[in-house]
Amino acid sequence: GALEWRGRSAKAAAAAPGAARLPPRPTGRTFPTMTWIRTIPAHFSAVKGAAFTPDGAHLLTAGFDATVKMWNPLTGDPECAFPGHSARVAGVCVTPDGHAAVTASDTAVRVWGPPGCKALSSFTAPAPVFALALSPSGKTVVLGQGDGRVTAWLLDGTPVGTLTHGPGRVESVAFAPDGARLATAAVYASAMGFIDAYEGKPEPLSQAQALAAGWLKQDFASARAYTCLARIALKRAYRSGDDYDVDMVVKARGYADKAVALDPALVDAYFVQAWTAKAGKDASAARAAAAAARRLAPTLWAVQSLSEALAVDDGDLDGAERIVAGMLSRPADRKHAAEAFESLEGIYARRGDFDAADQSHRRVVEIEPGSAWAKRALSQMPYGVATRTLSNAYCLKAETELWGRSAPDAAFAAAREAVAADPSNWNGAYDMGAYHQLPGATKGDPREMKQARVWYERAAALDPKASVPTAALAALGPRGGG
Repeated sequence: GALEWRGRSAKAAAAAPGAARLPPRPTGRTFPTMTWIRTIPAHFSAVKGAAFTPDGAHLLTAGFDATVKMWNPLTGDPECAFPGHSARVAGVCVTPDGHAAVTASDTAVRVWGPPGCKALSSFTAPAPVFALALSPSGKTVVLGQGDGRVTAWLLDGTPVGTLTHGPGRVESVAFAPDGARLATAAVYASAMGFIDAYEGKPEPLSQAQALAAGWLKQDFASARAYTCLARIALKRAYRSGDDYDVDMVVKARGYADKAVALDPALVDAYFVQAWTAKAGKDASAARAAAAAARRLAPTLWAVQSLSEALAVDDGDLDGAERIVAGMLSRPADRKHAAEAFESLEGIYARRGDFDAADQSHRRVVEIEPGSAWAKRALSQMPYGVATRTLSNAYCLKAETELWGRSAPDAAFAAAREAVAADPSNWNGAYDMGAYHQLPGATKGDPREMKQARVWYERAAALDPKASVPTAALAALGPRGGG
């Protein structure tokens, strides 16, 4: 039969009698999943905050368009709008009893009654507000301000206290569950976020530099600002491999040295000092700075990554492997995990253990097959190995979407990529069959069941030893019956 490529939206339907919605999952791997329920076009510009009422019956959103709105999260229908703000709203939070919501815009802080969006009280903060949080008791609101301070207030506007975070606006505040501790984050985190987001385009570094320059206007002796400038200069100095712009490296090293001198307890300053020394081929200075960073934060991912790179430079491949193994033994996001496996690939390649290097390549691709990391890994593999590795990675993605998230459209896109990457991979054909079986069984659609059969037959023909396509065909019954 003809193979059809057709996408569809997921819709609820009754299952056809006697038909399984999905065949067995081929890999047996499962992952924690979340499923999108609804997208609400809430604001004309960026959404700065969102909060549910404690019963989950209402969703409040705050936007840069100076509005705060309340929604029915099940239907996406608007319920009411909170009037009164005239500038970007920094955020919204709801008391544990659901009787009040707090918002802030510029220096205006407002307290509302969510039922009906009625104003209850308001007061004025001493500086523009960029973040807010309610205590677990719901009696106190803390404000992260543009002047580097955190102020605490009762909901009637009575001031409770003030903390000084440091120069630069405070962009995030959060209470511990017991209310006994408060965490704050200032502009430094935003600047570092821009730097980490740099992938060749100049905008993120320009944004980070603007933040650091503004910070230095408030505090000309800020070690964190100079650390930001050092990282920015080092990013701009990089060309390829071990090739750096010498003048820019010297500039970065100057910023890093100044940061260390201003704050000898700032681990990030030593971290960037080590990398600038490494880029400048000053191995002894790099090792000294890395040692200082390890003394301050021995388990920090960035410090571990630096230690691994220096161990490789020193020829200590066993030590480098131990460091990376330790990094991968702890929870890591996709970016960090991919970087760690890339490091392992380099270590194994230097040893001449190309089978292990190949396995590291495969893990990088598996993490996210369409990513830049995957493309780099695939480019270093033989063509046939690369295509099968990429196909298997897309199969895993398709299976996660179909069996784990019940997201057939995303599963179809991944399965199609799997077949395109390697048409001889039975797993991709099997996943396409499963994609068609789902609506065939739930809607009683014989055309979809026919397509499922065609794909299963193709999978079985590609690898007669693979048991799952044969089992799926047997479950469908003989031709002409479904």
